[in-house]
Amino acid sequence: ADEELLVVSNLYDGFDLYRLSDQTHLHTFQVNTRINVPLPVLFIEGASGRVVLGTSCGQVRIVDVSGGVVLQELDHNGTSIVYLMHNDAD
Repeated sequence: ADEELLVVSNLYDGFDLYRLSDQTHLHTFQVNTRINVPLPVLFIEGASGRVVLGTSCGQVRIVDVSGGVVLQELDHNGTSIVYLMHNDAD
């Protein structure tokens, strides 16, 4: 069975990963921040254990939560915070 995981912006230095069954903190994904704002995070549907993490300084990261490995980093050189979300609900 798949674990039920939660990733949240911690409003300090990045994102915290928790296992819901026993409320255990598993990992902190550190990201660069320019300003202290809630940051977007989204599990990628169909990509087991991968999340998209946003930052306040123009980066988007795709991370494997099982090992804490950054798989890809996308840079956005603009000055605005970019938020992307897709929902393919029926």
